[in-house]
Amino acid sequence: MRGTLSDRMGAALLMAPLLLFLVLAYAWPFLGVVKWSFTLPTPG
Repeated sequence: MRGTLSDRMGAALLMAPLLLFLVLAYAWPFLGVVKWSFTLPTPG
């Protein structure tokens, strides 16, 4: 039981940087577009 838990913790620690990278890779450009859309001048 304890070995399985430590294996899961090790896998989670290995996956954490990948998940963080994926979140940043998708969220950062999206947030940039949202910020850009708020700074657009009003038409007319």
